[in-house]
Amino acid sequence: MITDHFKYTDKGPRQNNQDSVESIAFPNLFFACVADGVGGCPFGEVASKHSITSFVELISGGTEDLGQIIEVANKKLLEAHILFPQYVGMCTTFTGCTIKDNVLHFAHAGDSRLCVIRQQEVMQLSDNHTEVEYLLRTGQLREQEAALYPRRNVILSGLGIYEDPIIQTDNFALQPGDRVLLTTDGVHEIINTTELSGISAIAGDAAEFGALLVALLATKRLTDNVSFVIMFVA
Repeated sequence: MITDHFKYTDKGPRQNNQDSVESIAFPNLFFACVADGVGGCPFGEVASKHSITSFVELISGGTEDLGQIIEVANKKLLEAHILFPQYVGMCTTFTGCTIKDNVLHFAHAGDSRLCVIRQQEVMQLSDNHTEVEYLLRTGQLREQEAALYPRRNVILSGLGIYEDPIIQTDNFALQPGDRVLLTTDGVHEIINTTELSGISAIAGDAAEFGALLVALLATKRLTDNVSFVIMFVA
């Protein structure tokens, strides 16, 4: 079960915040999600908030198939492109999870991230749906070239982009003491796993973890909106 949780979002150096986050606890179910409106596209904040709203409504209504929830949210965004011409091109990443009986279920599209921290080991469960990750995986790009690759932020999946986006769904058995962390790329692009495990080692609860991570972010040169949700498992 989730003992406590902490969520945070901030616009960072940007003029507006295109990230959206949510975390809600029910008696026998906990769910959380993050979404990051795609930069360079119009109304990213609308797209991210829409995906979060769809997730909350469908989960609250009893829908358990997280992949189906993402498909529904994606369809609604594509329909909005037709109904409201000013929204053409708006899109977002999305990563959401539910936790029940210490089993984590998640659905993911884009480059936001889901990790589990267990005994200071940071395990990334979500895939990076990016062009640079695809090139690395297929051997077309070397690790030392990735940091300077000019299209490293181009995503290959998300909501509001394709009729049939790449959607990753999976589950993971949690253990007491685990921490579950959702982040947008504004966080995990500048905070490394060593720093995350260090925070986890000294944080007594989710609020302290959140405060420590916010303080660490304040020491970095931010380039994007920053958002995260941290959950402590008992």
